[in-house]
Amino acid sequence: MPLAIREDWRQVLKAAADTGTTTVWVAFHGLGEEHDRQVNRRGAFAETCLAIDRIHEMGLRVGANVFVTTANLAQFDHLAATLGPLPIDAGMSWETAQFLPTPRSRRNERLRPRLPELLPVASQILELTAPIHCEVWANLEAHTEAAYLRRAVAGEWPAAPKRPDGELALVCRPNLDVWTGLAGRYRTRHGNLRTDGVDAVLDQALAHGVRTDEALWFSLDPLPAPAELAARHGDPTGLGIHLSSQSAYYLWLDRAARAGSAG
Repeated sequence: MPLAIREDWRQVLKAAADTGTTTVWVAFHGLGEEHDRQVNRRGAFAETCLAIDRIHEMGLRVGANVFVTTANLAQFDHLAATLGPLPIDAGMSWETAQFLPTPRSRRNERLRPRLPELLPVASQILELTAPIHCEVWANLEAHTEAAYLRRAVAGEWPAAPKRPDGELALVCRPNLDVWTGLAGRYRTRHGNLRTDGVDAVLDQALAHGVRTDEALWFSLDPLPAPAELAARHGDPTGLGIHLSSQSAYYLWLDRAARAGSAG
């Protein structure tokens, strides 16, 4: 956790607060060594706990994402007991990880808990996570891959969230290049803030227009319909739990792309 190892952590948090930030979110991938293994850094769990104290010291609130995996379910009671006393005052979001088309997400898909593994702890997680994701933990059966597949094939797929009018997905790289894209996905370069000027770069980005997150992740526009993807690339017996339909849809898109049938 950078806030635990940077000497200028006070300046970093003050700068965040000066821009209007009120809450900083941290992430836990398990307890102790399991968290460290997931983020590939020894001591990372202890560093995250220290970061929480430092965030509070600077007058900001703390929220936490707690990712549930097959690897940390065995330590569930101990993890909950350890996180409970921490000063996480903006809430804890207990969740399974959203699937994204990245090497790390593909590797970690094998750690996605299945319905039978989560049912024994669902009521406890419901209390810990409230009010976040309550509808999921109260009805896990509706959030398996198989359940999403049935809804897609039946034409009951929810509309994809849209960006507000005029909102662009832009990434500014350390060298001040500006791209249409997401962190880790840089699709179209619009220039450099230092050499081309802010106005020229933003004008070019605005002229390029809005792109959906799905199009940015998969470089496909238009995207295949959910019903088609589900029928061809979904698992009708899949019991892995996805908190959102978007996670299941991204999984199917990735399978299609890797099979060579979606671009």
